[in-house]
Amino acid sequence: MDAAETGENLWRFAVTVYAQSAVAEECLAAQRRHGCDVCVLLAAAFAAAEGRLPDARTLAAWDAAVERWRSDVVKPLRTARDALKSLDVAGAAELRRAVLGDELQAERIEFKLLAEAATRWPAPYELDLGTEARVAATMRAVTAYYNGDPVDLPILMEAVTAR
Repeated sequence: MDAAETGENLWRFAVTVYAQSAVAEECLAAQRRHGCDVCVLLAAAFAAAEGRLPDARTLAAWDAAVERWRSDVVKPLRTARDALKSLDVAGAAELRRAVLGDELQAERIEFKLLAEAATRWPAPYELDLGTEARVAATMRAVTAYYNGDPVDLPILMEAVTAR
């Protein structure tokens, strides 16, 4: 599978999983509390669902592949969108919706950057842990990568394994 196809598959996976009940809230909590990049988190979940077990080295490579894009583009758009929430100014709500669309497009590009890093994607894991155990281990690896402590993300894990 080439990077473009991987990027589209990753985007569809992320949109489908993120739309499931309470997944967005859990992912955003992981972002706020543990510093996780939600796109990297979802890419890792995608890899786990595909039979792969990303390790810290792989996660570091993925994070490095999107670091500048995230800091220079995604975060400023998110900051602007968040600021527009609390402003009681004519047109702010419409602008917030437009910025949200731009933020989603920026995240879609981030998934493409992650797909381009596919040469650093891990090979299928040799031991058959089962999807649930592999996804759980991957979610703990991602949170440990970002904050040093492995954290369970049961809602995301359930959404990934139920698909």
